[in-house]
Amino acid sequence: QIEGDEDDLNRENRNDNQDEQDEGWGDTEIGLPPGLTRKVLNVCEKNPIDEHPLNYDEYNPFNICAASNVPHLSV
Repeated sequence: QIEGDEDDLNRENRNDNQDEQDEGWGDTEIGLPPGLTRKVLNVCEKNPIDEHPLNYDEYNPFNICAASNVPHLSV
């Protein structure tokens, strides 16, 4: 195997991964004006809570519905 070929392959893989990372959410992709997007991000950064309340009894076996976050008793 030739070293140059392996280096070229690794370089191409790094470039492909970088292209995938660059395709994130941009201002034009979500359809908000740039100023409004910045305001939304500022509010989210000030209060970074990612909680969802669950109504369940921790002592009973249960499964949680992924769509509604409602527990169902396990049998």
